[in-house]
Amino acid sequence: MLSSNGKENQAEITLPEKSYEEVILFLRCISPREFVKLDEESIDVVLPLAHEYQVKATLQKCEDWLLTEIEFIVGVVTGHTKERQEKVAFFAKCLLYGTKHYLETLYKRALELLVPYKLSRYQHTEFYKLLPDKQKSQLLETRMVKIEKTNSIGDGDFSEEEEVIGDEIEEIGEDEEISYEETEFTYNDSVLVGERETFNPFS
Repeated sequence: MLSSNGKENQAEITLPEKSYEEVILFLRCISPREFVKLDEESIDVVLPLAHEYQVKATLQKCEDWLLTEIEFIVGVVTGHTKERQEKVAFFAKCLLYGTKHYLETLYKRALELLVPYKLSRYQHTEFYKLLPDKQKSQLLETRMVKIEKTNSIGDGDFSEEEEVIGDEIEEIGEDEEISYEETEFTYNDSVLVGERETFNPFS
């Protein structure tokens, strides 16, 4: 993290565009001697840094927290309830985070939960606006396939029994599928890959 460009022998390392508070929070999260209770606000800070500096354990911790929060929201667990618009915005945020930080499980779950909602529910959120065109297209095409299969224009759910969202994703076309491949660990221009199946929504 701090040993690039011959800086390891310097007494002070400059981290451009990083605030002191954000770096301290990140270091606490990756320290084995610290326990940091994550919340949505801290995830917004820690997740991008974990991706940038390739801290896979912290990436996994952030993804696990977001997935758990999703299930709490869906299950209307006390203390985790949200109004419909707030709930949809959170799903859109998770879809964006899954895309930007290559979190496969989070991406799929967020996509599954957004598909039943009308575009007007989330198209004006900052998270949807930041989605790459390919992911926007996949979301909308998956919804169209669902509408055709159920003959229902849902807004939160569909009138007929729902099928697995993965089936609709596959029908969009092989050229639009998310790719997974085994590869050696490298990091280049914010693309994180590893010795595992790699989620790359941009390929």
